Amino acid sequence: MHNRILLCAWLIVLILKPLDLPLQAAFEFEGLSWPAAAANIKVLGDNHPHRLLANPSQLRAGTRPHLTLQYQHPFEGLDLMSGSLAATHSLGNTPIVGGLEYFGDNIYSELNLSCGTALSLDAQFHLGLSANYLQVQVAEFETYRAFTFSPGLTLNSDDKIRIGSVFQHLLKTGKASSLPQKFVLASEYRTDRMTMLASVEKEGVLPPEFCMAVVASPWSGWQVAMGYRSLSQSFSAGWRLVQKHYGLNYSCVIHPELPASHGFGLELLIP
Repeated sequence: MHNRILLCAWLIVLILKPLDLPLQAAFEFEGLSWPAAAANIKVLGDNHPHRLLANPSQLRAGTRPHLTLQYQHPFEGLDLMSGSLAATHSLGNTPIVGGLEYFGDNIYSELNLSCGTALSLDAQFHLGLSANYLQVQVAEFETYRAFTFSPGLTLNSDDKIRIGSVFQHLLKTGKASSLPQKFVLASEYRTDRMTMLASVEKEGVLPPEFCMAVVASPWSGWQVAMGYRSLSQSFSAGWRLVQKHYGLNYSCVIHPELPASHGFGLELLIP
């Protein structure tokens, strides 16, 4: 039944694509969770809940409950608040992921509530679909809302190489202005101690952005990441420690013309 529902949802997304409605707000903040340390490449990589939320096709049946809480300090020196909560779980053989993210201040704020699930067609090919509620609040003047669906896929060519893609906000509706669609295509090459990630992202009328990152595992339980994004010319780095029942992570993003941004995370892994 779960497989039929997800396949029907995919068909609805593809059939209703020509019915795109004009939207009227901009949802810009990409977050500062652990993937931000690796150029914010979320389509592939390790099984951090924020990556699974961005591309649910990475979910697998029997997914272990995994909760992450993120405190984020975007653009230090500015009076901005940001934080997020994301979790994975399995209902029977159905893997699910959900999350909530907030960004802004008392003048402008963004809220993003998402959930997703996956369907494995075989050992190599996996589909995913996320549903998203987005809200922009502009002081006390106006509130803009949008509902969107974002399909994704993952292809495992072998134990070392994966390819993934996501079409963010492929189907959308609501009162918003200029909510752009984004297509992301990414590749991953994995060895015992290192993972190399690369992606190209095309958002709205902006030129393509090329991203690259390296995630190394120098010691058991430790990860160190660094990355670069071409369009924003931003560098990122961070570390992550994962033990049996908990994890900690830190990410830093440095932009050439903006203050540095920092993200701190606590992860809980439930047996």
